[in-house]
Order: sequence, then C-alpha cells, then structure tokens
Amino acid sequence: MLNGTEYNNMATRLANAKNINQSEILNGAANKNARLIGETYLNKTWNVSTLFFYNYSNAIEGFPIKYELKSKSLEVLINKTIKLIDCSRIRHFIWIDSLTQSPHYFVNGKELKFTHAPMIGFFEILVEGKINLFEKVEVELVNANFNPLLASRPEEASIVKREIYFIEKEKMVYPVKNKKEFLALLNSKELNEFLNSKRLKVTKKEDLIELVQFYNTLAN
Repeated sequence: MLNGTEYNNMATRLANAKNINQSEILNGAANKNARLIGETYLNKTWNVSTLFFYNYSNAIEGFPIKYELKSKSLEVLINKTIKLIDCSRIRHFIWIDSLTQSPHYFVNGKELKFTHAPMIGFFEILVEGKINLFEKVEVELVNANFNPLLASRPEEASIVKREIYFIEKEKMVYPVKNKKEFLALLNSKELNEFLNSKRLKVTKKEDLIELVQFYNTLAN
C-alpha cells in the first residue's frame, strides 16, 4: 500500500487530472449491459480515479470509474464507452468522490493476509496507522416472498448490501465480529474504557473508525 504522503500527492494530481491519454492500458471487455447492474455498484456516481495495475509500473490517472460489487470488477468510462476491468488485474486504486470531492483508497484483497480464507475484491482503507481498518461491501440477492395465491414466486429480487469490517494487526487481517472479540484482539485497557465511556459500537462504521483512531494514538 502507498504511504500517506504518496496517497495525498496522488489524490491532488488526480483531482486536477485532464486530457489523459492512457486508454491503451485499459483493454478490458466492453460492457453492453452496464445499466442492468446499477443497483450493485458501491457508488452509483462516476468517480475520477487513479489505478495501479499488477503488470504495469505507472499509475493510470484521470478516468471515471465505478466498482461493481456482484462481478467484482471496475467499470471504466473511456471516450463514452464503458469497459470492464477484472479486479485481479488491479493492485489498488484511488477515487475522488464526485459529490464530496474526498479521496477514497482501495486495496485488492490479494494484498492482505487473512486468518481465514482469502477474500476476492477490493477493501476500502478507512484508517491507517499502528493498526489498519478496512471495509468490504458485499451484495446479496434476496428473492421476493412466496405468493400462496399465485403458488409461485415473483421474478423480482431485491439487492442487499452488507458492510464487513476488518482489522489489520501485525500484517494479519481479522474480521470485526463483535465487541468481545474486538477488545480481546487489541488487548487495551484504555481502549476498553474509551469504548464504554463513549458508548461506541463496533458494528457502527463511524464508531469503529473513532475506536481505531484512538487506539493508534496510544503508546505501544
């Protein structure tokens, strides 16, 4: 992963990127059905990006992208054409949120060492420091309820997004399941007191960010 200074410098260049001519690197397949999977995007808006490939030394900057969660691929907008780039080709990427103008940093799961089976797709880096905090969003297709009057199930299915959080400690990644396991993993009396005094929840994104940021300020 890039360090903080490298990310900040890249984000500044990315926000000002214009007239980029690097589309020959982005030789993914054309996506003729892009509109059919709109509900499974991590973010529905197009966000200008910097992409870091496994087999290409230079960063590719300035192209708008979306991350499609179901296929775990990036959709890249190139000259009014949408191309799909499989996640296995990309080490990490940055995008600038088109609404908030804030940078978001993502890393391929292949770069992380898990205590359980590896996970395919991208993880957003929420906090970096002594320990790192990641978020991974998964999608599930939930079929509509059975209709006893029609004796059949309707064809419609709803899409549910599920956020999963992970802690990276000493280069090993652990899922955040509950308060007990979270506190046992970090083994800090100060963190325990901080969590209880502020009534924070490890299942809530903003609270978890605050907890990890607090932990990273503590002395070793």
